[in-house]
Formats: sequence, C-alpha cells, structure tokens
Amino acid sequence: MVLYNRFMRKIACFRSDVIARHSVLPKQSRLYAGTPRLLRFVRNDGRAWLFIGLILSGFFKAHSETLSSAFFPWGKASTWVYDTLNKTKNDRFEMKVTMEGPWDDRETGAAGMIMTQRDKRGQMREFLLRNEKGIFIQKLGLSKALTPEVYTRFTPPVPRVIFPLEPGTHVHWEGRLKVRLLMDKPIIFDGDVVGWEDVDVPAGRFHCIKLHYHEKRGDEIIDENAWYAEGVGQVKYDGGQYVKELKSYEIKGM
Repeated sequence: MVLYNRFMRKIACFRSDVIARHSVLPKQSRLYAGTPRLLRFVRNDGRAWLFIGLILSGFFKAHSETLSSAFFPWGKASTWVYDTLNKTKNDRFEMKVTMEGPWDDRETGAAGMIMTQRDKRGQMREFLLRNEKGIFIQKLGLSKALTPEVYTRFTPPVPRVIFPLEPGTHVHWEGRLKVRLLMDKPIIFDGDVVGWEDVDVPAGRFHCIKLHYHEKRGDEIIDENAWYAEGVGQVKYDGGQYVKELKSYEIKGM
C-alpha cells in the first residue's frame, strides 16, 4: 500500500506538471510535459516496475481464465446432444448432457455445478469444480433404472479440462479413485493442450482447441482426445471404446 500511494503521488505530480505548462507549451508538447519526472521515478525505483508487473500479470491471468472458461459453458439448463459410438460393439446411441444446477459439499466446503449425462446405459452425474487451473471432477454418481446411485470419488479432484487453453499447457496429476467398500485404486494423469483444429460433426463445423489425456488407472491405461469450441463446449470426444460427436446444443448463460 505504501508503494501504491507513492506511485500515485508521482502520477499526481505528473498531472500537475502538465496542467502548469498548459498555457505555454505547444499543443503537441503538452502530453509529454511531465514525462521526464515519471520516467525518472520508474527508472530509479525498481519496485515500481515490480508493482506494475504484478498489476499486469494479474490482469492477463484473469483475462486468460475468462477466455478458457468460455470453452466450458457453466450456465444452468445448458444442454448438449451427442451421437455416440461404442467402437467395440459398433453400436450407436444418443447421449444427452445437461447442466443441472449448483451443488455444495458441507464437509469440504467445495461448491460447483452438477453436469448430468443420460443415455440408454443409465445416468452419470459429474460434480464439477472450477478454478483458475481448470474444470475438475470431485465425484461421480452412477445409476441405472431401479438401482440406487453409486458414488465414485476422486482424491484430489481429477482434471476434466485444463487451463489455460493454450497450446503447450501441460498438467500432471496423481490421486486415487474410490468407491466406498468396492474400489480404491491409484490414478496417474497427464494432460496436454495440443492445438487448434477445425472439426466437422453433425452439428456443423467448429474451430476447436484439442486436448489429449493419458491416464493410468491401476493396471488400465486410457488415452483420450477431446475438442472444445468457444461458447459451445465439448464438440467431440474420442477415448477408450467411445466416440462422441455433437448433434445439437443450447447454451443458457455462461
């Protein structure tokens, strides 16, 4: 705060110099009247550069987060419909994904949105978190007709989308996949933002950012590719035995 006040006093002096010279300096020179004093302050005080750098870095970081978030719409009641292929069985079916609404965990204090996926196999609810590092899955709720929901918990939350969505971004994550009394296995996850591609799906052509994930779940190894478009969300997914391609979507807010 002391540095901030000092910086602002120098700015005030700069403005005073400009005003004092207003009546005697040529019009083109008025803008630069106080520049030497301001430049001497910045040149001689390295902390000023640090202060300015911190402000700018915070601005660009927040701007990057905002841009990345636009690739994963968060608004309640947003919906996506996918043409889904089981590559092993050569079986196609329709999948509907919906942002159901907010959730919070009283035990951990975590809060986010629930995204629900429904198809002929049953229902899966993803309990999502969002921060400056990306979109994360806290837990999954899996259910079928006439059966109770079973929860799968990731400790810590596993990345779903990594930020910033810029080519070259990489994340390494290690944690555990837990199902109460049934499963407790280690997971090693590496994610990369690969680059930009134009992707054709039933819903049309989209300019997408491509992500690649490599996961090891116990003895199982899974490679996944996912494509996201700004203001749309996930356009295509190809991982394990499934391929999903966007057929239609409706975004409600962001």
